[in-house]
Amino acid sequence: MRQLSYNGYNFFIDIKIKPRNKYVYCRYKNNIITITTFRQLTDREIKKIIVDNFDNLLELINKPLPTTV
Repeated sequence: MRQLSYNGYNFFIDIKIKPRNKYVYCRYKNNIITITTFRQLTDREIKKIIVDNFDNLLELINKPLPTTV
């Protein structure tokens, strides 16, 4: 698992390679960003994905957890 710091936030990044995927998917859960891709990614490409989607990731990070009633 990799770690990346950007704009004051520390991210843990898990890379999953699935050759049958056509696109790169980015998910956030339990303080871990999971990137599912069809090929190996360099650190520069990973940082570009995080930077390009930073606003969306912030929304997911700051989203309150659902409460059960």
